[in-house]
Amino acid sequence: MLSASTELPGQLRRLGCQAAAILLAGLLMTSGAMAQVELARTHPGHLKPAALWPMDPPEVSVPVVFEGPGIIVLRTGRPAAQLTVFEPRLTDLCRYNLFHQHRDGWFTAVFSDIKLGVGFGHGLGLYDPAHAADRGRIYLFKRPASTACEVRSMPNPDQRYARAGG
Repeated sequence: MLSASTELPGQLRRLGCQAAAILLAGLLMTSGAMAQVELARTHPGHLKPAALWPMDPPEVSVPVVFEGPGIIVLRTGRPAAQLTVFEPRLTDLCRYNLFHQHRDGWFTAVFSDIKLGVGFGHGLGLYDPAHAADRGRIYLFKRPASTACEVRSMPNPDQRYARAGG
């Protein structure tokens, strides 16, 4: 005959299995009842904030960020201020997102003091719907895709693109 100390783990095991079976049965019955309950719906016009707003938010076009390694088109040991000219008119256009690089980081120029994004005046890597760019220049962008954008330019040494038909 078994003593009470050896029968206790077996009884607990049986009791635990019975409790788990009861719990599972209760859970299944509850989930079946919940599946039959219809969810409350909101009225159809509740998601119309345009009727409540005085104006629609402005549409903003964001430049596509280039996900590749990028191409360094210019590397020099001189500072950018010695080789480039600040362009105030193009800077204003850049701040309004009307003159910028197609892909930020696609073409870059590395100076001794700063790394700038590059767009070519003949159109490569440059978004210019107003046709404000000079075909014979290279445009350099500091803080592109922001309202603090700054545009600098320098002459393009490849004169094939300076022509109108280039």
